[in-house]
Amino acid sequence: MKNACRILPVVYPPINGYPHKGALFSMLMAREECKPWVFSNFIQIYALKDLYNRGMRTGTIDFFYNLYGDWTYFHLKANPWIRINSMPFEFFKLIKSDIVDFIKTCINRNLYLFFDIDMYYIPAYKLIFNKNHLLHEIFIYGYDDDKNVFYMGDNTTGKYNHDQVTYEQITASTNALLEIYGDNNEDTVLHNYREKSIYMMSIGKNVERNGQDPFFSKDVFEINIKKIINDLKEYLLLDNYAEGYKYSNYYVYGIDCYNELLKFVRYAMETNQWVDRRAFYSFIEHKKLMLLRMEFINGNYDLNRLIERYSNLVNGFNILMVLILKANNIKANDLWERIIVKLKEYKEEEIVLLNELIRILS
Repeated sequence: MKNACRILPVVYPPINGYPHKGALFSMLMAREECKPWVFSNFIQIYALKDLYNRGMRTGTIDFFYNLYGDWTYFHLKANPWIRINSMPFEFFKLIKSDIVDFIKTCINRNLYLFFDIDMYYIPAYKLIFNKNHLLHEIFIYGYDDDKNVFYMGDNTTGKYNHDQVTYEQITASTNALLEIYGDNNEDTVLHNYREKSIYMMSIGKNVERNGQDPFFSKDVFEINIKKIINDLKEYLLLDNYAEGYKYSNYYVYGIDCYNELLKFVRYAMETNQWVDRRAFYSFIEHKKLMLLRMEFINGNYDLNRLIERYSNLVNGFNILMVLILKANNIKANDLWERIIVKLKEYKEEEIVLLNELIRILS
């Protein structure tokens, strides 16, 4: 008997500024056993140098995954909790498979999916639907045959939502995508950076070679305080911990990301432009996850006072985000000046608080 409905475990992701983060944290944070790994990681961040001048990538501030670039799904491929496979879209032309049946088969095998769609065909993208052909990554985690819908997650309305998309809409969208990615499309060069594959993911320990070693398992899957201390020092670029982050002329790392945001605001003031709110939103998510990390390990350490102070910092950043949206709207230099003052203030406060966290954990 076929399944009429199946929904894989997800929660609303606390970190969701970009589709890949929304998908990742939807899956991992739905499982208590994954949280120690989450909170032992995602401490270092990066931004593009001269972020204000990076065209379509002016929103790029993200967690740091590897030394050789970004936008390669490294956070999924190198994740010890995720078993991942991919299939190029062009295979659908070769095997003449029905995308709806394929997705449902994956879900029935406990596989989440993450792939590109054309937002033009999907009503959940209210600002784009039936207006523009734009590509975006969608996260699929369930289906319902009675309703003929898939359950999806993405930044559909300017913020992350769990929503629904019909079988017909997914079919139309992926058919359009096959044409967009086709060899005869003169605009195909515009999409060379995209993965052009369907990613299928299940949650489970993906460490067959070393998974039975109790020391390895403890290092990776339990809360790793020594790693947290090391990564905090790298984020703060303290002394010798900064050496590994001085090689790049393209990226900046850790606490120096504040400087890129300050440059962005000054550029907006000088040119009467706006700043990319995505960069600030992602930066604030780093602070939110840091607060969740402190709360998670608080049972073994006396962090109550530090949590209170860091919570105030997060609240300050939330207010700052409102100011940024307002300044983008009215382009008032007095607002930009206030934002600059606050960013400098928050940078110094975070340095103090994270050094105190290192002291307590050491």
